[in-house]
Amino acid sequence: LKNAMRFCDVIVFHDTYYPPCRKGILSALVGQDVYVDLDLIPGGMQPDGLWGGLGIVITDLPRIIDMHVMLRLSLYPWLRKLWLLDQYRHQVEHLARVFRLKIRQLMRRGKAISRRED
Repeated sequence: LKNAMRFCDVIVFHDTYYPPCRKGILSALVGQDVYVDLDLIPGGMQPDGLWGGLGIVITDLPRIIDMHVMLRLSLYPWLRKLWLLDQYRHQVEHLARVFRLKIRQLMRRGKAISRRED
């Protein structure tokens, strides 16, 4: 991206809602005085993560132009938190299933031992 900005006036990105892509784009733009809109066309939350979205960088426009462009609220931070919470919920549910299974196994083992003792 840093190299492309030297040769291009406009750069369009896809999958700007995919966290590793978004992180890479933002890290490459640190210290750059360019216009950035990573939510030009918002992506969305899928069962397997955050995907889609189109973003744009215009190298001829300074970052200050943001003041003259109508501000929009990005749903990305909220969708990312929602997706992470959903992942956490799935992990907790999995751990609960494993815990219940282990308890049942221990209870069966305990019953088998008590029958042998009788």
